[in-house]
Amino acid sequence: MIRIQVHVGPDAKRRTRELYQAVKQHARVWRSADLTQPEHLTLIHEARNVKGRVRGVQSKDPEYLAFSCTGRTEVEEAITAGRFVHLVFRDLQAVSDISLHRR
Repeated sequence: MIRIQVHVGPDAKRRTRELYQAVKQHARVWRSADLTQPEHLTLIHEARNVKGRVRGVQSKDPEYLAFSCTGRTEVEEAITAGRFVHLVFRDLQAVSDISLHRR
């Protein structure tokens, strides 16, 4: 599992909604488990031979969004985390810092 923390500033709920909008726009490889509940963010990444899941988890700091990334193998997990980071940097201009930790 890879833990991802994204510094989004004081308005984390707004950034979560923006992330949902980004997933809706880039539906080719990303989809959400439930687009009606943005507070429970679960994204599923599916490409040709790569499948992974990014779930929102509770963050201790209100200015951060925290995620856990899992995949079938460590390689697919790393690819999913990298593509998620790319999605965040491309579509959330307010993001200033991302940290990744493998567990």
